[in-house]
Amino acid sequence: MSEAVERRDVPEIGEFGPRTKRQYAALTGITGLRPPYVAKFFGITQQAVSRWERDGYRFPPREAWELVEGAMRAYLRTVDATVTGIENKYKPDQVKVLLTWYRNPAEYYKAHAGDDDGGVKHPEVMWALVDARMRGAATELMLDGYQVEFVHPGDMPDGHDDGVLVVPRG
Repeated sequence: MSEAVERRDVPEIGEFGPRTKRQYAALTGITGLRPPYVAKFFGITQQAVSRWERDGYRFPPREAWELVEGAMRAYLRTVDATVTGIENKYKPDQVKVLLTWYRNPAEYYKAHAGDDDGGVKHPEVMWALVDARMRGAATELMLDGYQVEFVHPGDMPDGHDDGVLVVPRG
């Protein structure tokens, strides 16, 4: 059974630009919401979600746009809060920033099993979102001259399990 193709002469304008297939694919890539995770969220096949990004198939439904635009808002808030919090307190030549890097969803789940954020329902989705946000913050900080290192959970100094830690250089 093939999907009906939804044709649009002029794309809708969403919060982050035109709602085109390319825009959808870019936003899911930035936020970490890849097709397997979107499929899991909606309870459909990964193939169905992948088709939303390809010509000849229907556009992503409104619910998918709401999901990815919400993920983008959260991505931007988290990256901005992380970067601003560091830049307001420290100069790049004084500190290095340690960011947790989880190797896989199981490692994320182990570190966050007791959280109330709902992330344990689909730890692979939360892992992908957190990974994207940490990479975004790292990119911004590096561009601003900060030394950034990714550290595995449990390898943070002073007993910190995960998150962001700012330590003196040297």
